[in-house]
Amino acid sequence: RQLHQLTAETMETLYATNLAKHYADLAFHYEKAEFTDKAIEYLEKAGDDAKAQYQNQQALGLYDRLLIQLQKVLVFPEKEIDTLLKKGKILDLTGQWKACQDVCEEAFRLSEQIDDTRRMGQAKLLAGIIFRRTGQYDMALAYFEQARTLFEAINDKEGLGQILTGMGVVYQEIGDYEAARMYYET
Repeated sequence: RQLHQLTAETMETLYATNLAKHYADLAFHYEKAEFTDKAIEYLEKAGDDAKAQYQNQQALGLYDRLLIQLQKVLVFPEKEIDTLLKKGKILDLTGQWKACQDVCEEAFRLSEQIDDTRRMGQAKLLAGIIFRRTGQYDMALAYFEQARTLFEAINDKEGLGQILTGMGVVYQEIGDYEAARMYYET
């Protein structure tokens, strides 16, 4: 443990001007040193960096490790939910829709526990997108409506915009162009 701690601290000093290249290595060493806060910090940064570079499998692995670290401390439910949603977006992008649905359900459950309406809406929105992608249009519309209610309750205009667009896409895909136009223009 001490060797990993020393390695991580030395890396932070040596590469202080360019830490981004070393996030994953720093995360690894802080995990092994059992410095949970630092491991969380660098796992999130490394995961976000991998996601931004479309290194999807690496990002998923880093987010899974981050979730393990977050469950050890149980003081960052928002960060856990955000990590689940980031993971869900990657699963969507890579066509792993069943796994994405499971992640959405977990994110919603955790959001509900802390009464976080915005994150509940985001989980429902992502689930609706997955149902749309898999041709389950009735389910997609139901989830979009649930998300819409949540976003309206907190006046989240960005969330509402995403919902209205999603609903417009569903109606366009099923051939109801008048309904689609109504949602696109709202």
